[in-house]
Amino acid sequence: MSASSSSAHSVVEPSALTKRIALGAVILYALITMIPLFWIVITSMKSPPDSISYPPKIFFQPSIEGYCNLFTNQTRQTPEYLETLPPPQNRCEEVTRQRNMVIVGPSNFLKRFANSLIIAFGSTALSVLLGTIAAYGFSRFKVPLKDDLLFFILSTRMMPPIAVAIPIYLMYRELGLSDTKLGMILLYTAVNVSLAVWLLKGFIDEIPRIGEGGMDWPAVGAGTTLFLIPILIFTVLLRKHLLRGITFGAVRK
Repeated sequence: MSASSSSAHSVVEPSALTKRIALGAVILYALITMIPLFWIVITSMKSPPDSISYPPKIFFQPSIEGYCNLFTNQTRQTPEYLETLPPPQNRCEEVTRQRNMVIVGPSNFLKRFANSLIIAFGSTALSVLLGTIAAYGFSRFKVPLKDDLLFFILSTRMMPPIAVAIPIYLMYRELGLSDTKLGMILLYTAVNVSLAVWLLKGFIDEIPRIGEGGMDWPAVGAGTTLFLIPILIFTVLLRKHLLRGITFGAVRK
């Protein structure tokens, strides 16, 4: 066997150079897609002047001013008043006083963030629940005018929201749902349930119908066995030729 045989490789297995190129391409693509997230993170650690500087600053003095402004309410005071105050108790107070301002209390960010989570999870759960029930009915039962009803459900997504803004406001005012979490959950559910019905119906249509006795697994096993027998016989009878065909050309003499 010649020395050149040691460098032979399968045509199926990629070479080391190909693997390195593919790995480099994947890493480059991942880095490019992460640039917006990276920029958001570093912007949160900039001061207001650095955040709007042009050209944009990549190297800067980190600051927690953005987080202090997010979680606190502040008011501007005169230098004379600031001199009468005790020394700053934390970093946020120190950063705030550098701009001739003082912290007067916590902001409403956490409360608003909690409201958003409650509304988002509540409307999602309710949309999925109602969408699953409706999709199962359309998928499993003979519903009169099913196609027309499905199109009507989908057509609600085409309606411009401004067309129903005033009627919904008047209805919510009469029902006492204005400026409430429940009102927002019901509104988002009404908008998203049509999409949930269509997505879930396609999913349920692909699920086999389970009878009273369940799946006939012995019949499934019998069919699979009969399907595998010809393949097994073919492989046993021609195993030498198949092995020779697979290895042919992989080793050079």
